[in-house]
Amino acid sequence: MSILSFRSHKKFLRELNCTAAFLLFSGISFCLCTLVSLSGCAEHSSGFIFTHQDISISVNVTPNANNSSAVAVDVLMPLTDGTETAVASLSARQWFSGKEQFQRDYTSEQDYWVLHHEYVPGIVVPPIAINLKDQTKSIVIFADYQTEGLHRFRTTRGDNMVLTLGRYDFTVAGPNTKEPGAGNE
Repeated sequence: MSILSFRSHKKFLRELNCTAAFLLFSGISFCLCTLVSLSGCAEHSSGFIFTHQDISISVNVTPNANNSSAVAVDVLMPLTDGTETAVASLSARQWFSGKEQFQRDYTSEQDYWVLHHEYVPGIVVPPIAINLKDQTKSIVIFADYQTEGLHRFRTTRGDNMVLTLGRYDFTVAGPNTKEPGAGNE
């Protein structure tokens, strides 16, 4: 093999290695981006009957949200007076610690509907789209913060909102909410 063909072959292999490395990096990046975006996906119970009343909750996650830790957020929609009364005075800490028992005590399709999300500080997430049932009594947002406080927000249905997850608490702004409203009621 001549020196010229050896250099050409070596250059070809170097370019091939760069291409392979780029494709590997692109694949890993795609997988990581997919995992991060799926972390904000909603979990909800099956059998939900949607109506045509839609609202949207835009979510801003600050880089230092929850002291730079992931924050769980539940958007709860009580469908009966009993479930609304049961959650009306709960703090987020009480909600998250007693959620399993609440789900045993109340039937999700008949008594309430909940969307669960978990957000990593600093990520960009799509808005939460909600199709409300006619029976929806209110919307209650719980955020599982490390700091003391209620970390709860309640509003009547039908308003688009902006939820901002901050360092120690969250705020909610919208047409019929406090402008901006603190997570603590």
